[in-house]
Amino acid sequence: MAQKSMLITVVLLWVGLAAPVYADDISPTYLTGTWALGSAKDCGSDDSTYTIYGKGGAFEYGRHGRAEAVGFWSVQGEVVTIQTLTSPAYFADMNAGLKAFEGHYHYYTIVMMLADQKKDNFTAVASLRDQISRFSAYRCK
Repeated sequence: MAQKSMLITVVLLWVGLAAPVYADDISPTYLTGTWALGSAKDCGSDDSTYTIYGKGGAFEYGRHGRAEAVGFWSVQGEVVTIQTLTSPAYFADMNAGLKAFEGHYHYYTIVMMLADQKKDNFTAVASLRDQISRFSAYRCK
C-alpha cells in the first residue's frame, strides 16, 4: 500500500504541472491488446518495443520481435499491477554486464498509472523497484 501511495505522490508531482487528464478507473477491456511503446509507427515493426495485455490477464513485454518479460496483469481502480518474470540477460544489449545473468530469472512487480488516456493511446508513469519511468503507448490494430 505504501508503494501505491508513493507512486501516486510521485505521479502528481512529476506530471502534475502539465495538467494531464488522469484515468479515474481503468477498464481491463481498454488495455486488452497490443501496444507499441514510443510511437504509433512502431506497431508491427521488428525494431519496436511492445506490450501485450491478454484478455485473461496474461502479459508480455517484448523488443525486436522477441518476448523478454512475461507474466500477469490486473487493474484495481486507477492502478495497473504487472507481475513479470524475466532474465536480466535479455537486456545485455543495453548493459554488457547483464550477459552474466544468462539462465537466471527474476520476478518483478511493476505498478503503473495512466494519464492522458485516449481511445488508442495513453501516457503512463510506471515504477519498477526504485526506478520510475514515463512513456507513451499506442494501440496496434
